[in-house]
Amino acid sequence: MTQSELIKKISVETGMTENDIDMIIKTYHEKITESLKKGDNVKLHGFGRFSTRKYGERKCYNPQNGELMMLKPSVQPAFTAGPKLRRELNN
Repeated sequence: MTQSELIKKISVETGMTENDIDMIIKTYHEKITESLKKGDNVKLHGFGRFSTRKYGERKCYNPQNGELMMLKPSVQPAFTAGPKLRRELNN
């Protein structure tokens, strides 16, 4: 499902305008991103947890030419599904 499809489905179910839903979703994404940038986790009860993982500088191989190269340190987003979501997916 794409974001625009999600917006349409929520709009139909709630009676809210698509523009309002779009604004809510964009704000939701911004607030999660801001929290992750600060190093905080975002926990959504019953759904899951957004967090970050830090990776240091490391060696890897370029798959195109096989040369050894160094990757810069990075911070990557991570999502861990909550128990309620896992149960729903497995029923």
